[in-house]
Amino acid sequence: MTGETYRDYIALRGKNYYYRRWVPKEVKKLWKHAPKNDIISVSLRTKSPELALIAGKHVHDEHERMFSEIKLGLEPDAGRYEKAISTARAYSLQYLTAEELAHQPIEKRLQHVKVAMKAKSNFVMETALGSVEPPKLLLSGALERLYEIKQTSTANKSANQLRKWKNPRLKAVNSLKKLIGDKPFYEITRQDVQKFHKWWTNRIANEGLTTGTAGKDFIHLRTLFQSIKNYDQVEVKNPFDGIGFTENSKKRRDPWEVEDLIRLIQPNSLRTRRETLAVLLAMVETGARPSELILLREEDIFLKHNIPHIHIQPYAGHELKTFESDRKIPLVGISLEVFREFPKGFTSINSPDSWSNSINSAIKRSKITRPGVTAYGIRHAFKERMRNANFNQRMAEELMGHVVRSESVIYGRAAPLEQTAPLLETMALPLP
Repeated sequence: MTGETYRDYIALRGKNYYYRRWVPKEVKKLWKHAPKNDIISVSLRTKSPELALIAGKHVHDEHERMFSEIKLGLEPDAGRYEKAISTARAYSLQYLTAEELAHQPIEKRLQHVKVAMKAKSNFVMETALGSVEPPKLLLSGALERLYEIKQTSTANKSANQLRKWKNPRLKAVNSLKKLIGDKPFYEITRQDVQKFHKWWTNRIANEGLTTGTAGKDFIHLRTLFQSIKNYDQVEVKNPFDGIGFTENSKKRRDPWEVEDLIRLIQPNSLRTRRETLAVLLAMVETGARPSELILLREEDIFLKHNIPHIHIQPYAGHELKTFESDRKIPLVGISLEVFREFPKGFTSINSPDSWSNSINSAIKRSKITRPGVTAYGIRHAFKERMRNANFNQRMAEELMGHVVRSESVIYGRAAPLEQTAPLLETMALPLP
């Protein structure tokens, strides 16, 4: 229940106080060895309410730690881990692994050693010395571990960007898990990976799937394993190294012809919402990615500047595709007209994905361009038009938000608006 604290789980039953609580729902579905009645009940072995609060806090903290690990896919070994928690508490100890115990103050370590020396059973000794085997990370919990590791690097992603980052990794893990089972993560073998490779090879042969789709699964799994292995500092060989698929050919996105672009900028060229069409028209003379335009804020649009322009930049809750994507693009021609109409940006468009589906359907219905040519082809047309207008390589790459490929042109600042604006003016399509 929301708002509950450890005090809510402590109650007098008979002569002694107990720590009692339901197993949390989100833990219950993951915990293979959860109590049959879904109730955790631990005797605090005291009649004193003051001592019960102290002991109850220790029991609560240990269970919360265990629940967190279970949610990460770390399954306690047939209840031994929970039993170690309870046993440690009975001796006024907090259960610590041997590695954790080694970093404790000498007084605390001696307390554990004394319990171990007086122990009347091997399990009590193992508990005191932290040698109960720790839970193992399962394949099903690997992604949660990765999300924790990558938390800072993904913190600036929008909800949509985070979903796009997570989904292909989730797909790869689920496909592997379906084939080899929910194995302990570090027990995945080369034979498991070869089995997965063979499974994908058969699908490519029989279902007409591409090697690119299969290759992405292997890339995601390889980096997943490497990231967690590096973080845990585990000396094991990455079973995904050196195996995967090479993409035979990338699907080419054909650029729009100039004649088709001229038809597009005419009034009522497509039957769709005005704001949906406006994003497409804004691409014509900026070459920006649709997502970059859709996620522009009012403060990123500079219409009163002596050179009207947009500034594509990261902000809280939104990161760019690459470092080079941070750039200023002059507004000319139809793109300038669009932002004069929408000076606050495209505020009614929910997401780049929904926009893409809507606009590509409208393009297909209109037959305004060749079959198979999509909205993104306008970005490729922009690059082709710059090449035909003799833009130098560096300036063209900067306006596209691409990495500058040539080592001879990677140094120095980006070309100023005063240089790029006149050049874009010369290649701008005539307004209707």
